[in-house]
Amino acid sequence: LVRQVPNRSVGYQQVGLAKLWLGEPQEAIESFQRAMEFDAHPPRVYFYLGLAHQQLGREKLRDAAFEKAEAEYK
Repeated sequence: LVRQVPNRSVGYQQVGLAKLWLGEPQEAIESFQRAMEFDAHPPRVYFYLGLAHQQLGREKLRDAAFEKAEAEYK
């Protein structure tokens, strides 16, 4: 999807989720950050980013990502 439609956030979000499930949180973070570069990214990208930071034991970054997700959902 990223190769076919590189100008949409959804592909990068999906790559990030796959990396998260594969236990590769740093790679997941990179994909989620790329997804957030697009104006039309869904708020859940921040939630997934928080999960990736949790896997790395980065509680402050996790909390910041969750707060951003909550703010965007509102």
